[in-house]
Amino acid sequence: MSEGQIYPYLHELEESGSVTAEWQTNTGAAPRKVYQLTPEGRTQLSKHRADFKKFIAGVGSVLGADQSGMEAVNG
Repeated sequence: MSEGQIYPYLHELEESGSVTAEWQTNTGAAPRKVYQLTPEGRTQLSKHRADFKKFIAGVGSVLGADQSGMEAVNG
């Protein structure tokens, strides 16, 4: 993904309350914006992760894939 794709999405997540953002200026390096998940964001992440696991399991069952290869996704 490029910056042109990531930052608009981060701003959208910030507006929805899924993440917070703050500028760090005292690091000795160039100022940077740091994002952190909110409790609501963590809840949404858990839901999306569960939905994705169901999707992967469904695709695997259609393809007849061995589920042991899905450990990285399920971790």
